[in-house]
This record gives sequence, C-alpha cells and structure tokens, in this order.
Amino acid sequence: MRPSFDEILRPDEASAEGPQLIAWLEQVTAPITDARDLSSLAAALTAQVQVLVEAEYIAFYLLDPGSERLILFAQSGFTPDEAAEAERTAYDRHPGHVVRTHEPLHIPDVEADESHRSSAQGRRHAIRSRLFLPIDGEGQCVGTLGVASARPHQFSPLVRASLAFLCRVTGVVYRNLWRMEALGTQLAQIQRQHGQLIELSAPIVEVRPGVLVLPLIGSFDEERAAELTERLLRAVVDRRARAVVLDLTGLSVDSPGALTHLDGVIRALGLIGARALLSGISPTVAMAALTSGVSLPPDATSGSLHQALARLG
Repeated sequence: MRPSFDEILRPDEASAEGPQLIAWLEQVTAPITDARDLSSLAAALTAQVQVLVEAEYIAFYLLDPGSERLILFAQSGFTPDEAAEAERTAYDRHPGHVVRTHEPLHIPDVEADESHRSSAQGRRHAIRSRLFLPIDGEGQCVGTLGVASARPHQFSPLVRASLAFLCRVTGVVYRNLWRMEALGTQLAQIQRQHGQLIELSAPIVEVRPGVLVLPLIGSFDEERAAELTERLLRAVVDRRARAVVLDLTGLSVDSPGALTHLDGVIRALGLIGARALLSGISPTVAMAALTSGVSLPPDATSGSLHQALARLG
C-alpha cells in the first residue's frame, strides 16, 4: 500500500528523505503519464492533487486560445452553480492572472492579504489559503491549477513544490496528447484527400442509361484496385447499370500485378450481373497480358471507347 504524503515526512518537513520522496512522486505522477486523452488527464490530475493535499476546492483550467477564456475542465468540491461561476469569471480572477504572468500565486492567508482576496462570491466554504500554479506546455502556459483550503497556511513549501511538479508533468502530457490529436486530424484529412484524388483520377460516368464508363489512368496497384472496385460495384447497384466499360487508354502496366487486379474487377462485376467491356487496349497492355498469363476475353475487348459503346447497341 502506498504511504500517504505525511507518512514520508519527518517531523521537520524540510528533512524529508529525498529518495523516498522522489519514488513517491513517481508513483503519484504515474496516472497522469498514463492518460490517453484529455478527460483522463484531467481526472488523474484532480485525483492526485487530492492525494497530496487536503483542500475544499480543486480546479483544473485549460486556456481556449481562440476566445482567451479559461475552461474549467475538471474540478472537485464545486456545486454546479459554483463551477459555472468559477469558469465564467476565471480569466479575470487569480487563474487568469497566473496564465497571463506565467507565475505561480500563493496566498497563505487571505484574511491577512487584502490585495489578493478573491472576487468569487457565494461559495459554501470560507477560504483562507489559495494556491494557483501554471500548467506549462513547452514554454507556453496552457492552463492553471487552482487549489483552495479553508485553513490558513495549508500549502507548505514541499506541498507547493510537489504540486508544481505535477503541473509540469501534466503540461508535457497535455502537449503530447494535443500532438496526437493534431496528427490524427491530419491523417484523416490526408485520407479524405486521397479518396478525392482517387475519384478525380477515375471518375465513373454514366454515358447512357444503364451503361457506365470508368477510365483507368496511371498505375493500378492492389490498394487502388480495391478502392475502385468498391466504388464501381456501389455505382452499378445504385444506378442499376447493366454494363461497365473499363477504358484502359491511360492505364500504366508498370506494376506486375496490374492486369491481375483488373481481372479481379471484371470478375467482381460479373458476380453482381454486370457485363464488363474493355476499351483502349494498347500494344503495351496486350503484351503485358501475354507475359503475365492474364486472359483478356476477346469478346469483351475493343480498340476504342466508341467501338465498345457501339457493341452495346
């Protein structure tokens, strides 16, 4: 069982055993470093603060760069009304001051410090000591941790140093999570663009009722064949097509499996009852078919798109 924070301290707090304290802090920060999303990070930080110090209120704010508002992302001790008011006024109070100055703010006894009395009104607990710490994400203040206690002088130097350490770890994890989210967004955008390029490079055109034309341009590898086959089969079903002309005029056969993939497309069309015709077969494509052993059906091949459409009547 993990010892409490008080149990690792000697009567004189300044003489806490260094190695034991470091090992204990590593255990405390483990849930934060294990966070896999922002919600679990906020929950871990709030829970671990409660391990370190007894406080009536704990607030984890994150800065919204667009609006310069502080969002109360996680909290402990607040009623719903208190939480709403704390978030609404945060940027104009101590949390906002810490974000703007990037400096911690410690108020040992609010009754003895008129200049730092909070403007927060209507709280259930009369607060006597406050601590606000910046959450630093690689040189940028991305948020604030606020802790408030009904007891004066609640936050000793060791407690403040330990909480500051938690905030630094939280800042690093936050930036990593932000990068992961940004990378995921970028990858999703690349995939969308890739799909759009596939559609642009191989548009499916309905040239007459029940007849589709698909010009194949460029290379034809396994990945592209799978994508085009899926699109083509869906188009045949949606448009109730009876025939598809695959125009090979712009097809590159530099890939050894290109014609094998093409044969797979033809077979797939046959399985859903659509007739497949090939047009624009160049001498290069014909020679590649001979050397690869792929048999292109003579009764379904034409020299040009015009001839293929004429065969359909």
